[in-house]
Amino acid sequence: MIINELKVIHIFIEMDDFVSTCEKFVGSKLIGSPSPHAVNEPGITVSEMMCIELMYHLSGYKCFQYYYQQVVEKGSLRIYFPKAPCYNRFVQLKPRILPLMIFYLQCCRLGWHCGLYYADSTSIAVCRNRRIQSHKVFFGKAMRGKTSTGWFYGCKLFLVVNAFGEIIKVMFTGLILLIITFSR
Repeated sequence: MIINELKVIHIFIEMDDFVSTCEKFVGSKLIGSPSPHAVNEPGITVSEMMCIELMYHLSGYKCFQYYYQQVVEKGSLRIYFPKAPCYNRFVQLKPRILPLMIFYLQCCRLGWHCGLYYADSTSIAVCRNRRIQSHKVFFGKAMRGKTSTGWFYGCKLFLVVNAFGEIIKVMFTGLILLIITFSR
């Protein structure tokens, strides 16, 4: 894969500006502060992780693991992300970027409105149906719902894309407050 250096820099600057603006806005509203001596603090920043994730989706690769190991760890992106962790650690860190990535897609990366759209939804189950009564983690936040394949307990992800495959709208039902709550 040929990497355009200006594109990498442009995407990273856009992500870094977005993350720093969000941290300024949200940081003043959080209770408590992060520990200055965190033990498991990763060497890679949130904006770098978001940049890698966005570049994967722009690259055309079908397997993230192969992309990360061949392009980020050993390939042409190694010089841009020298502190990138191994693949397993990166996958462990990915939940940290989910709220910011959704917010970024909603605010900055909406596709071109062309008049032809495709919509789809999928369920994100948080537990099996038998365990709904004893499930306590998402109590009050997750909901019961139904898809064409049956009932589930969790939330639904709705996605609308245009004819070019660009995201127009992303929406979660039931877990919006949960994503904002667990962002730190």
